[in-house]
Amino acid sequence: MANKMVEMTFAIGATLTGNFQGTFGKAGQALGEVQKQISSLQRASGQISAYQKMQGAVRQSAEKLNAARMRVKELGLQMRASGTPTAALKKEFTAANVEANRLEVALGNQRKKLGELRTELTNAGVNTSKLSSEQTRLAQQSDKLTNAQNRLQKSMSSLQATRQKLSWNNIKGDLIKAAGIGMSLAAPVSEAAEFEHAAARLNAVAFSGGGRNKEKDAEAFKKLQEQARQLGRDTQFTAVQAAQSQENLARAGFKANEIIAAMPGLLDMAAAEGMDLATAADIMASSLRGFGLEASDAARVSNILAQTSAASNSSITGLGESLKYVAPVAKGLGVSIEETNAMLGIMANAGIKGSQGGTALRAAMLRLSKEPKAVAKALGALGIS
Repeated sequence: MANKMVEMTFAIGATLTGNFQGTFGKAGQALGEVQKQISSLQRASGQISAYQKMQGAVRQSAEKLNAARMRVKELGLQMRASGTPTAALKKEFTAANVEANRLEVALGNQRKKLGELRTELTNAGVNTSKLSSEQTRLAQQSDKLTNAQNRLQKSMSSLQATRQKLSWNNIKGDLIKAAGIGMSLAAPVSEAAEFEHAAARLNAVAFSGGGRNKEKDAEAFKKLQEQARQLGRDTQFTAVQAAQSQENLARAGFKANEIIAAMPGLLDMAAAEGMDLATAADIMASSLRGFGLEASDAARVSNILAQTSAASNSSITGLGESLKYVAPVAKGLGVSIEETNAMLGIMANAGIKGSQGGTALRAAMLRLSKEPKAVAKALGALGIS
C-alpha cells in the first residue's frame, strides 16, 4: 500500500501539465487509500480488544478449572475416608466431576479462539507480546491518518468549487505525508522475523557440537519449529515464546524428542499460574531431572504442582524452588514427587516454604536415613513404624 501511495504522489506531479480531471482523479485515489488505511486500523484496534478480553477469559477459566479439580480431589478423599459414602456425597462427587470436565472443554475452546485471534493480529502486523505499545502506535497512526484525510478532503472541496487548474504546491505536502504514513504502516514489527531469530537460537543450542548426524538434526529441528508454531496457534502463548521455552529446555540438557514431550505440560503449568515461560522451563527441567522422570511426565509434574499450590499456602514458583533442594535426596530415598510435594505443601501451610522449605525437608530426610536403627527405635517409641 505504501508503494502505491508513493507512485501515486509522483504520478500526480507528472500529470500536472495535463488536464485538470486527471489530476483531480489522482487526488481522489489518494483520499481513498487513506480511508482504507483508517478502516484497517479500526479493525486492528477492535481485534486487540477482543484478544485482551479472551486472554482474561482464559485466565479465569484456568483458575476455575484448577478449583474444580481440587474439589473433585477433596470429595474423592472424603469418600475414601468414609468407607461407605452417602448418596448425597456420591451425587456431589459426580456433579463435581461433570463440572470439571465442562470447564476443561470450555477452556480448550477459549484457548483455540485465542490462537485464532492471535493469528489475525499477527497477519495485521500487530505484535501480541507488546499490546500496550501497539495500541499506542495504532492510536497515533489513526490521528495522523485522520488529519491527512481532512486535509485531502479540503483540497478536493477546493478543486470542485473553483474548477481551476490544480496547483501541485497546494496538495503535494498532503499527498507526500499520506504516502509517508502508508510506509510506516507497511513496516510493523514482524513476528515472523522474531520467530526465525528464536528458532536460530534454538538450533544453535540444541544441535551444536561435532560428530552429529546433520540430516537427523535437521529433521528434529523441523519438528521443534512445527511444534512451536502449533503451540502458538493452540495456546495463549506465541510461537516465539514457545521457541524460547524450547531453547531453555535445550540448555537444561533436554534432547529434541524430550523437549517435544515436555512442552505441552510446561505451557499448561505456566498458564495455570501466569508465570513467565523461562521460570516455568527452569521448574519443569529441575523437577523432571531431580526425580529421574521422563520428559513425557511433564503433564504429571504440572498437575502435581498446580494441585499442591491450590491446596496449600504456596505457589508453583515456590514449590519449584523447594524441589531444587530436596528432589535428588527424595529420589535417592525412594520418595515420589507426589509425596514430596504433599510434605512441602504441609510445610508451606506452617510458613516454611521456598528454598527454606526445600532445605529443611532435605535435612530431615538425610537425618532420618543416616542412622536407620536409631531412627527406627525412636519412631517405634512414638508408635510409628
